[in-house]
Amino acid sequence: MQLMKPLMQLQVAIKSSIGVAYFNCEAPLHAVYAEEGSLEKKEFLGMWQALPQENETKKTIEGITAQSPDALAAQLKGYNLFMVAQMKGKEGQCVMYFSSKLVNNIVVLVEIAIWSGGRADVALKAKNGALADPFHASIHELLTA
Repeated sequence: MQLMKPLMQLQVAIKSSIGVAYFNCEAPLHAVYAEEGSLEKKEFLGMWQALPQENETKKTIEGITAQSPDALAAQLKGYNLFMVAQMKGKEGQCVMYFSSKLVNNIVVLVEIAIWSGGRADVALKAKNGALADPFHASIHELLTA
């Protein structure tokens, strides 16, 4: 992946009998999650703690469609976002941790706190800060579809 603005912009050319058409389109970040992005709890925790606080970004998403934590884990696994751990939060929310790896081997660490009423607080930690906006747009699409 090459650093572009926006990060996931594709430049496309189509040649046909009537000529050549050029256009740009933006792919969602989950299109480049690799199949081997699953981490063990210990490895996830070590990586999460090793990344500085400024590498963490947070967003709140309303209207998530998953009916249960298990359904959410299964849904995200289909996009190569793998559940690492799950626990009950201090305020009764379900807190889930996920990992993924992009096709260029950048690891993505995610915390999703699910609240009753269809709200999720999503935190991302990654070495590359350029992933924040594309990640949050992608996870919003996945959680509300």
